[in-house]
Amino acid sequence: MSSTARAAAAQTPGGGGVGGGGGSFQTTTLVVSGADGQGARRLPLPLNASPVTWLPGRDGAPNARVLLTGRRSRQAWPAFWLLDVRDGSLADFSRS
Repeated sequence: MSSTARAAAAQTPGGGGVGGGGGSFQTTTLVVSGADGQGARRLPLPLNASPVTWLPGRDGAPNARVLLTGRRSRQAWPAFWLLDVRDGSLADFSRS
């Protein structure tokens, strides 16, 4: 991933059923790419989330992680999550 990157979130159709009834809760698919749009990848997430900002990786690699805000289910409280776009790992950062 280049030192400048982009991310876009979209609700995954049919992603309902993750807690909450009626299919009103949808999970998110995050699309990440270089700033020029090259190397776009889809990262399906087990939560409904929106990107907040890019963060460096633990190893200092630029734009290796994305801070997300979202919920795991319709009943869950909002939380912040760290997604490492290199390996897809998701860590709970903070809960409200």
